[in-house]
Amino acid sequence: MRRLIVNRGDDCSTKKDYSWFMAIEKHAVITEVGGFGDPQFDKTRCLQINKKLLYLLNHGEAFTQSEAAALLSSAVNLYRFQDVHLRRMFHLIARDLCPIANEVPLVTSLLLKDVDTDNVAYRANVIRLLCQITNDTSLSQVLKCLKEARCDGNPMVENASFVCAINMLKRDPRMAIKLEQVYPRPTDFRTGKHIQFHSIYLDYVMGPVRRQECIIMKVGCVDDLYMDERLVILVFIAIGGLHPGSGYYSGYTSLLFPR
Repeated sequence: MRRLIVNRGDDCSTKKDYSWFMAIEKHAVITEVGGFGDPQFDKTRCLQINKKLLYLLNHGEAFTQSEAAALLSSAVNLYRFQDVHLRRMFHLIARDLCPIANEVPLVTSLLLKDVDTDNVAYRANVIRLLCQITNDTSLSQVLKCLKEARCDGNPMVENASFVCAINMLKRDPRMAIKLEQVYPRPTDFRTGKHIQFHSIYLDYVMGPVRRQECIIMKVGCVDDLYMDERLVILVFIAIGGLHPGSGYYSGYTSLLFPR
């Protein structure tokens, strides 16, 4: 899909509303990404190419499995730059292309290495990405990373663990059996509202038994600052569970609003 709003031969120096995003072509961007391993490509040029690729991804451009695998294989060369912006861009690219490429071992290996880095932002970003690279080969290592992140002590990392687990369950509800080993019971974290929200969310999508335990524990502790029934309501809004036709609705309202 080509976004040609202006002709390439036009003199755009006088067009006030001209943007270099206007004439981006997918195949040209794929070719440019293929040059990431070239020593002559500096950080600034790589940033510009990444912006084009992210623009295409965010505007619904379709990539085949082979194209996605080729892009990821070239994008791993960005690791030669110790630059926070390029690293975050790589994480965004991996988020969108890994599900299409199915499996790129080198990308999986690099992302799992980022989990062990000292940079908290890198770790949190990659942990949220783990759901995109989880397969039969990497499952045990991903579960180990989630377990360590859940007890990390850093709120960003802990929250990323819950977000990843929720997304894994959305992709494959059967993962609840495996995640039960990492999150064995309804969680009672007191480190912040964000973590508490996602922990409740996870409890609700883990299954009916876990959901019922979560309702009883959260609603029964309304005097606790972090056991606030408003968080439960927010979770229900997020998953659509407050709709009267929802299977969650009757069980929740009978506990929160007893007759």
